[in-house]
Amino acid sequence: MNPRAALLVALLCCGSLVGWPGFRTVEQAPAALLLPADNLVGWGLPDAVTADPELAEDARRTAWEAWEAWCATLVAQGRPVDDRYEARVVPVLSSDRRRQELVVRVPEGSVVAGSPVTHQGVLLGFLRPWAGNVEEVERGGRAKVALLGHGRARPVAALWQAGTQAQPVHFLLESGAGGPQVAHTSTETLPPPGQLAWTRDVSRLGDPLPAGLLVGRVSPTPAPDTPGGGLADRIDRDVRLEPLLDPHSLGHVVVETLVDSAWAVRGRKAELVHSGAARRAVPRARQAGVEAGVLATRGRLRVDAGLVHGVQAGDLVAQDGALVGVVETAGPLTSVVRRGLPSARLLVVSDDGEVVPCGPDADTWPAGWRPTAGSLVVTGHRELGGLWAGEVASLLGAPRDAAVAAGEAGADGTERFVVALPEPDPGRPVLVVPR
Repeated sequence: MNPRAALLVALLCCGSLVGWPGFRTVEQAPAALLLPADNLVGWGLPDAVTADPELAEDARRTAWEAWEAWCATLVAQGRPVDDRYEARVVPVLSSDRRRQELVVRVPEGSVVAGSPVTHQGVLLGFLRPWAGNVEEVERGGRAKVALLGHGRARPVAALWQAGTQAQPVHFLLESGAGGPQVAHTSTETLPPPGQLAWTRDVSRLGDPLPAGLLVGRVSPTPAPDTPGGGLADRIDRDVRLEPLLDPHSLGHVVVETLVDSAWAVRGRKAELVHSGAARRAVPRARQAGVEAGVLATRGRLRVDAGLVHGVQAGDLVAQDGALVGVVETAGPLTSVVRRGLPSARLLVVSDDGEVVPCGPDADTWPAGWRPTAGSLVVTGHRELGGLWAGEVASLLGAPRDAAVAAGEAGADGTERFVVALPEPDPGRPVLVVPR
């Protein structure tokens, strides 16, 4: 074989094995040639096993109600002070820990630079101009969020109060090399351990930021060794801010948008390809594969919509209010759908109606809480609302407390729950929508 041809074949094989996005897209192009004969292929395959219609309808209704209630809770914590704007729950598309930034999806032309971004009453940061252009805040319905501590994040007037009878301590929250830091305090008194801090009302100075938003937990930390050692009169301390939650683990945040601003609709109806969708589900007793916290009944599906229809990798695929999966690779005319959960915080609904936002891993669960088998799992979408994403099938690993007692390394991630996804009906269309 010609050395150049051999090298090309080797590169193509490596691209397929490694999963290069561009190569995977080209690799899916020939699949469209089989679409005309897809119905013939479907005749020879067994029927798919789908959920009971009544049980599925109850699950979809519960998922929608849980999502709407959770969104209302998020919005109620961060109402804007300007009547021209409203608080709205928007999805997080990506995060960058090194740059301390998030990228969120917003309605085009509906946000302004400097608008606060919150989550459950916690101030996360502010919308910043895109690529340094002060007039362009978002691009294509995507906006950047400069998290607290980011060099472009504005200072925040805040306070802490050790008790109801104590004098409030005012300070300015600024960006520092190690993240947000406390500066210009109104007193040199150190806060008690675990003291919470929140924004204060300085509207008389022209700052519209609402008061009462949590900004973190202030904690005095020893500074580096003071010159003089034991002869020093005292050890200086820096007051730093510990975050109350990890912004990079969130799937949705709250931003201010113009009232009644409309989303750009890019949803696309599609059909499941029979040759990839009409396989009988494997009984749970025989299932051993677990991928990303999902019970792997079928690893992948295919839909007859691709790049020319506006489909992109990362889009959600839903059917009648239930989550089917996430677009893994978008080819020119067809796309591969991974049967799994989106990279966003989930809602777990117990039998008694309790709604807990968390992820599959134990380190995202509230203290003292563990999911139970059969609990409903919900994910959400800005247009479709709450989507039924399945139910908790089982728990894997040792409980967190037991692992800590045993001295195991990485105890915080030893336990996780596995989700059994609802089975789609290959005879009904699906909807492909961006996050």
